[in-house]
This record gives sequence, C-alpha cells and structure tokens, in this order.
Amino acid sequence: MTEENNNLVKTIIKARTEIYYLVTGNDLTNFKQNNILGDIFFFIASLLIAGFITNMGQLFLLFLGLPFLILAFYFYYIKFLSIEKIKDSGEIKSLKIGEDNEIIQKTNNKELVILKADYGSPTNSIDITDKLNGLIKNNKLTTIATNEVAGNDPHRGVVKNLNVKYKHNGLIITKKFREREAVELP
Repeated sequence: MTEENNNLVKTIIKARTEIYYLVTGNDLTNFKQNNILGDIFFFIASLLIAGFITNMGQLFLLFLGLPFLILAFYFYYIKFLSIEKIKDSGEIKSLKIGEDNEIIQKTNNKELVILKADYGSPTNSIDITDKLNGLIKNNKLTTIATNEVAGNDPHRGVVKNLNVKYKHNGLIITKKFREREAVELP
C-alpha cells in the first residue's frame, strides 16, 4: 500500500455511555397499552383514509378516519409522556461502567461518605466501613490498603484487596485496591 492510500482511511473509536432507568411493572403495562391502542387507531384511520382515496366520492370515509387518526396520535403522545416519566423517576438516574470497571451511579450527595468497605480475600474479609469513614479529612480519604488500616490480617499469606463503595459529588462509585496500594478518594 502506498503512503497516499494509508492517509485515505482513518479509524475513530468513540466511547459510549449507557444509561439505565428504573421501571416498574405498572410503567411497562401503561407503555404497552398505549402503544397497542395507538397502533389499532392508526390502522383503522389508515383503512378509512385509504378507502376515501380509492373511492373519491366517499367523503364521509375521510371524516370518519380523522377522529381515529387523532386518537392514534393521542395514545402515542401518552406513550411518550410515560417514557419521560420513567426517565425522571427514581433516585438513581444512571448507571455506567467507568475505568477499571468501577460502577458509577448518580445520586444527589456532595460529601464523601464510605457506604461499604471490606478488606481481605474473597473467602475471608472484614468490614472496615466505619474505620475508613473515620479517616476522612476535608472531604478526602488518603490511606494505604494494608493490614494496619484493617486492624489485623484477615487472611495470612494471601494478597488481599480493599473494596470500597463510596458516595461523593452526586455519584456512587465502587473501586478496588490491591494490598499496599495507595487509596485516594475521591
């Protein structure tokens, strides 16, 4: 391939953020009913308007089809409103996977609060949530993931992890730190 051909094709990779909304069974039932009713009324309206177009002298078919068309758009509008209601409902507005597979959920709190922290191995760990909350100074946590922070060694001879779920600045974030790794939150 020549140098000129190499400059013709360029690849751009863009990140994608997925947003998930909390939905109840009642929301889904309303959405489905409005969608079905809108489809039924639209189908009837199209049959009547098509009958008017093919039989030019039958003006009553057009006048009969218009109310069905209006009803169809009404139910589609109600469906749109139910989608907007779902998007505005609940405390959790979004959930996405960030760098290092950290889980991020939106909330409304600005302060740093450790919601859950455990230190150890998958088979043997201890809860150090209160201990880490006590180490927060000026809305920041700075420490090292060690046995000393945990108070003891929950699993001798095994490399341990510190799993922290914390809330800060409107987000709930989950992070994992290996033993002896610096912990700086947020």
